[in-house]
Amino acid sequence: MAVSAHLCARRGPSHPYDVPFERRSDLPEGGAIRRVPPPRSGTASPGGDLRPHLAVGSPLAGRALLQLQRAAGNGATAGLVGNRIRIQRAGPEPQAFSPPDGLLELRGGGVAAGTPMGETDARASPPPFAVTGGRVEGGYEGRVRPAPPAETTITPRYPAPGVYNFPPSGDRPRRAIITDGVSQEAKVGEQEHSDDYWHANRMVYGRVVESINQLAGQPARRGTDVRDVHRQWRVALRDTLPAQLREDPEQVSPTAPWTAAYGHLRGASLRRDSERRHSFGSRSATAEERAAEEVPEGTDAIVVTGQVRRLDPQGLMDTAWGELRERP
Repeated sequence: MAVSAHLCARRGPSHPYDVPFERRSDLPEGGAIRRVPPPRSGTASPGGDLRPHLAVGSPLAGRALLQLQRAAGNGATAGLVGNRIRIQRAGPEPQAFSPPDGLLELRGGGVAAGTPMGETDARASPPPFAVTGGRVEGGYEGRVRPAPPAETTITPRYPAPGVYNFPPSGDRPRRAIITDGVSQEAKVGEQEHSDDYWHANRMVYGRVVESINQLAGQPARRGTDVRDVHRQWRVALRDTLPAQLREDPEQVSPTAPWTAAYGHLRGASLRRDSERRHSFGSRSATAEERAAEEVPEGTDAIVVTGQVRRLDPQGLMDTAWGELRERP
């Protein structure tokens, strides 16, 4: 009996903003090269060693590459730029989980047809915006406390090659065979999510940290009372932040636009899955494949097939950033 399943690899950022670009005539229109930090694993935060690693870097270059990939496909894009540059891996490298129960343990709730092959968990929090000070003659004086680096913890996982327990088909047990090629494709998909989240953290919370610390270097401000001083600094923060991240200074907390923007960029990454860019199919295992993998009699076996349709993470995040509403 033929058994089919649809599986998709699934989800779950940072270089200084003033790194110069090198314009290149052999790249898509608007293309540029920037020197960026080397890949890291685990926790990522802005800054870092600027050893030479070439990557598509500017927002315009990223969007141009993204548009080229969508219009012409990965093959044509690789033919144009593949021998000249490589897309920078920004987020942590995915780690493999192993058979036989790795697929069943995804997200702690098991896996079924139509659910992801891998997963990428990302955790990031808005930077604290704090004003410290005290009473002085005639009122209150306060200054902005420096913010720590915008760190994000990203944990991408994908299936190693092997034979996995899979949710049963009716009353019959079932196995899913993950080949070397499909395992690597799943890893590519989780790397894309990892890179997306690394860039999202850099582009949102990294920019917030930069703005807060710019204010932290300024002299203390005086006002009639603590509320007056805090409002002065909220106005200054609004004027320092990008328009997409500004909040009305009458709001006690300025963080709502930050978390909304980060959530929007995360959502753009998740659309890789909903648009089936990370989708895999399957087919029934042949008798030879069943024998090679020692699948027991009375057990159904499928072979997972397919590949990821790639999109440049930086370009995808740049496009999502451009969708954000600018605030006065």
